[in-house]
Amino acid sequence: MRARLRHILRVYRRGIIFCAGIFFGAVFVISYWGLYPIAVVNGDWVSARRFNLHMNAAEQYETQEAATSTNPSVLRSKDLTVSIVSGLIEEQLIRQGAEKEFGAELKNLERQRTNAFLERASSIEAESKKYGLNKEKFEKEILRPQVVRDLLAGRLFLKSLRLEDWLLAEKRKASVSIFSEIFLWNGEEVVAR
Repeated sequence: MRARLRHILRVYRRGIIFCAGIFFGAVFVISYWGLYPIAVVNGDWVSARRFNLHMNAAEQYETQEAATSTNPSVLRSKDLTVSIVSGLIEEQLIRQGAEKEFGAELKNLERQRTNAFLERASSIEAESKKYGLNKEKFEKEILRPQVVRDLLAGRLFLKSLRLEDWLLAEKRKASVSIFSEIFLWNGEEVVAR
């Protein structure tokens, strides 16, 4: 058996080395670019890359606010992290709810509202600098999710519902998995262990 295994390794050595190189290269790329999920919300991933982008933007915003404000920030690193993870989960739930409510019409409405905001280029530029993001990242990560949130809130208002109540009900019935030893989903919110 051992001789046969040695023979197979000798014959297919280049193929094995090639496959191992591709595997370890893929693991490196996925880890380096943050393409792995930190949470799954009803089957949709929240990537580590998005989390890191939001975390850096929040830290940038906090340091700029601390420099210009007389009131010191009371957010600690763990609180900020919990807030970011909670926000990304809520963003996924709101996006999913908006897609159910608006269907194919959502993309057009989102584009129209976003373009209306982008017409005020100077204010968008100033806000994006506060977060340390370029204009495109600010539009994708901050502006578009807020537009979708506003659209869903308006639709729910027409049904005599508040977004906060709807979101609480969605959180209770959502399937959320967080891949962290520090944080967990208790059925309604992200909490530190």
